[in-house]
Order: sequence, then C-alpha cells, then structure tokens
Amino acid sequence: MPKYQIKDGEGNVLQWTGRGRTPKLFQAYFDQGGSKEDCLIG
Repeated sequence: MPKYQIKDGEGNVLQWTGRGRTPKLFQAYFDQGGSKEDCLIG
C-alpha cells in the first residue's frame, strides 16, 4: 500500500510505499530540501 505520493512536471502522480530504493523523482525532491512528511498520503 503506497504511503507517499508526488507529482512530476507533467502532472502524473507517482506513489511509493517507503520501502526499498527511493525512486528518482522522490530522491530529487528530497535533495532539493523536501521531506517525506510533505509527500504523505492523507
């Protein structure tokens, strides 16, 4: 069950469970100062 979600530049939504390797889009967001809490689903 996905725990985090983020939108890419085209408006597509990417979801992630928080387990395993961090997807590239999420890692880029975190590298720019974003946090996991900002991406939490509901």
